[in-house]
Amino acid sequence: TQINELSERLDNAIEISNQGANSMKQALMIGIPVALVVAVILSCWIAIRMTKGILGPIHEIKQNIGYLETGDFSQLNISYHATNELGEIADAMRSMAEKIVFIIEDLGFALNAMANGDFTQKSKNSGAYVGEYQKLMQCLYRLMTGLRTVIQQIDLAATQVSTESEQVSAGAQALSQGT
Repeated sequence: TQINELSERLDNAIEISNQGANSMKQALMIGIPVALVVAVILSCWIAIRMTKGILGPIHEIKQNIGYLETGDFSQLNISYHATNELGEIADAMRSMAEKIVFIIEDLGFALNAMANGDFTQKSKNSGAYVGEYQKLMQCLYRLMTGLRTVIQQIDLAATQVSTESEQVSAGAQALSQGT
């Protein structure tokens, strides 16, 4: 009797266990596809956010490189700031653009002064001319020195011609009076 009761209890426990397993199986049959759909949607959303987060700054940097290439410095504006690699690229691009704009303005100022006859102008910040940029400053200073020397030689020659022409004029006048 006890064995039969125990057997019936085991059968009932197995039946309950089977029912639980079946209900769990049904829940998994519904839950797994739902979880997969949610995972796919979430993955797509993350991919779109990451793509926008990467392509936006890259597009901005590319656009500003185009402005540098065409010399349209009024359009330069790199607004992206971050502590990641793209932020470092944006910072480097901003620094490079500022240096190029400064050097062009500085050289323009010196050349304009030379065009107005002032060969004494120096760079506002010669420390900005590093690396290959230093060659530009050296060429400008050599040009200034060379032109200053040529103008001094022309001035000296003009002074000599003026002095000698005054002497010739005085001699001609004396000859004229003597005649």
